[in-house]
Amino acid sequence: MKIRIKPAKDGAKIPKPSNGKFLHEEGELVLLDKFWRRRLLCGDVVEVKTIKKKTVKKITKKSEDE
Repeated sequence: MKIRIKPAKDGAKIPKPSNGKFLHEEGELVLLDKFWRRRLLCGDVVEVKTIKKKTVKKITKKSEDE
């Protein structure tokens, strides 16, 4: 399962185990494995909740109709 996560604190450097580069501050899609589960549980990273594009289109269209 893949989820979008980002560092919990601004400026935090969270190294990715796959390549040693740092997790982007605005968030990245990662495979939820043991490493990322531990980072979530200890509070180093947080899950980023996103709105699906279809939902945004419906909201926008509804606003234009009013």
